[in-house]
Amino acid sequence: AQEKGTACVVGRAQFAEVARGHIAASPSGFLKLVVGYDGRVLGVQIAGEGAAELLSVGQLAVRYGAQACDLVDSVFNFPTLAEAYRIAGLSAVAALESARETVDAPASERHAPPHAAV
Repeated sequence: AQEKGTACVVGRAQFAEVARGHIAASPSGFLKLVVGYDGRVLGVQIAGEGAAELLSVGQLAVRYGAQACDLVDSVFNFPTLAEAYRIAGLSAVAALESARETVDAPASERHAPPHAAV
């Protein structure tokens, strides 16, 4: 997204942060949400066991212009790896708030905006 000139942040969740990652004894995966400064989900990257099953939620989020806060407010079954969407959504919302504080700060107090490493 940044290569195309779109300002964005990344929300991250490790499978180790959700109960299912521990139950399945495969907590080494992750889920990343690429979110535009307007809050819209622009992309998803998932790696680890079960990634193929998780991708459809991300595809729907991108296709229908979901906001990161939509994923935070969604209910995901417990215990499933899909809970990682909520955690990544929370991470993205926090990154957006930080980016907005940077933009709203006086020029003398501004920090570089967060960079999305995808």
